[in-house]
Amino acid sequence: MLLAVTVSCLQAFAFNYSSENDCNSNNYVQAWGKLKLVGNQLSSESGEPVQLRGWSTHGRQWNGQLYENSNFLADQKKYGGNIARIAMYVEEGGWKDENWIKNCIDWTAQLGIYCLIDWHVLTPGKPSEYMGKDPVGFFGNISKYVQEKGYKHVLYELCNEPNINTDGDIYRTELWEDIKSYANKIMPAIQQNDPNAIVIVGTPQWDQALVHAVEEPFTGYTLNIMYAFHSYVGNQEQYFGELQTAARFIPIFVTEWGTTENKGQSDFSPENADVFLDICNGNNRGNVKISWCNWSWSDQGGLSASLSGGQPTTQSGQYIVNQLRKGDKTASEQASTPYETQKISATGESYILMENYDKGGQGVAYHESDDAQWQKDSYANKHCNAGIGSSDAKMPSNFHNGECVDVNYIDDSKTMCNIGYILSGEWVKFTIDVEKAGYYHLSAYANSHNSKNRISFMIDNENIIRDLNDRSKDNVNIVYMEPFGTPSNDGGYGTWGYSSFRSDFDGKSKEDADYGLYFEKAGIQTLLITFMTECSGLGSIKLAPLSTVDVNEVENDPVHVDLSSNNGEILINISNMEVDNAEINIYSVSGSNIFRGNIHSNTTELGDFEDGIYIVTVKINDSLFRGKVVVY
Repeated sequence: MLLAVTVSCLQAFAFNYSSENDCNSNNYVQAWGKLKLVGNQLSSESGEPVQLRGWSTHGRQWNGQLYENSNFLADQKKYGGNIARIAMYVEEGGWKDENWIKNCIDWTAQLGIYCLIDWHVLTPGKPSEYMGKDPVGFFGNISKYVQEKGYKHVLYELCNEPNINTDGDIYRTELWEDIKSYANKIMPAIQQNDPNAIVIVGTPQWDQALVHAVEEPFTGYTLNIMYAFHSYVGNQEQYFGELQTAARFIPIFVTEWGTTENKGQSDFSPENADVFLDICNGNNRGNVKISWCNWSWSDQGGLSASLSGGQPTTQSGQYIVNQLRKGDKTASEQASTPYETQKISATGESYILMENYDKGGQGVAYHESDDAQWQKDSYANKHCNAGIGSSDAKMPSNFHNGECVDVNYIDDSKTMCNIGYILSGEWVKFTIDVEKAGYYHLSAYANSHNSKNRISFMIDNENIIRDLNDRSKDNVNIVYMEPFGTPSNDGGYGTWGYSSFRSDFDGKSKEDADYGLYFEKAGIQTLLITFMTECSGLGSIKLAPLSTVDVNEVENDPVHVDLSSNNGEILINISNMEVDNAEINIYSVSGSNIFRGNIHSNTTELGDFEDGIYIVTVKINDSLFRGKVVVY
């Protein structure tokens, strides 16, 4: 019966987008209701995955009467949009007009589409500098209006594109602190009136540095909190990898993206747009559908504008309409194949060599952002693996020819390689053969330039980083590689050596932790390494089984646990051993520790949990169970 009901719901949500008449007859809000998060997936009121797609307005100050009645929203709907982002400028000649916002909310309600209210700021880029414009009062008034009208279709975007007009990790971190302080002032006002609303928080440097939200997501609210990502695919494809990986850890909403470069004037790129939408359609580490709003429903702003003569007939406009007409799409990641399978021994040290990354090319075996033509031009084999290949006797003639992963020798002896010139979001895959499941010490060949280089490690899109001193702790999603040695006098790389990984960043207090990797199963598998910030180079990875514990211990004497849920409670039943003192940890899929404690009985009920997906670990002595449970 449950299966039949689920199938019925899925069929009911299969809207037809193929014609104007079909789109006009769709009532998305009536079918999906008040949206919520199930894990990192935006979902309907009944828990089915939802992908919102549509356009963002441009600024009213530049678009005359275009947005002054409901016609522009009706036009968006008939072309396939199920959400409209309403960009309310408060600077750059804009104005704060709550009545217009309320009109847009009413118009979208009548049309049965969703409405995203965007507090649109850009320069200056620190959200806190706009507190004098009273965003707290604005969002409080708008959410109160939504409550009074009984609306279910309104989402709130707290700030557009936070930025500091300089680069560097320290500035991004400073900006994230500013964003958090700003959001923590506004979200209580929304929560008071619309306690389970979807709220979207901006991320550093023009909504592109998602890593900070991965490290420090918001907690403690009844609100469904998501994080904004923006991309202009004509010249910002380097950020695709970060979006792919961050989707595993946090809920993301692409509140603005364009088919051109970031100025909107040139480089219309349908090929890059296809790749980007493939990621949004599910080709990401979280296997989630990511909602999006295209910039923009306007005839202003150059090639990025969708409108000409009031209709979406520009190159960008036609592209977006064609995508919307295709309806719901599901994408999945293609599998890479081994270049050379690398053995992970259960009895001694093993090495993962950077030059032995998988075959399959860009987007399958690796994501390389800086396809450096200068390197290709410099070497006879015409690829940018820095001269390694056909002209090098140490490597086979078919060594990754035509590829650009920036593999290079570390020294003149050509005994070891690293991956260099690393940009945020780049990733690479390796095929490994693990002799025994268990926990392994982790270190990597590094130099003094490796500072605050955030890296994630996954298998089957699951995080495998563990604190080896507290093995039940699986919510450290990203670690950074400690620098090794001291810089050279000439500012070069200095000395190289094997360096450990830590979870502390930016001068925060260090944790007494030893971070390694956990392989849940033995055998051949694909290791995915993602670089979440720029990195000066990663040499070979060294793995060594935990010396104090049998690496196959989890398989030898596992804890048998049945997980279920009922009315917001998680039921834990331990069936194969008598429980005297079991350590329980429950995490959200974003990595937040929701519950930590001990139980003393075989059957235990824990609550009160919101709807969503949770990771449960049960540790008894040296045996560990890890499983998922859905609360609905």
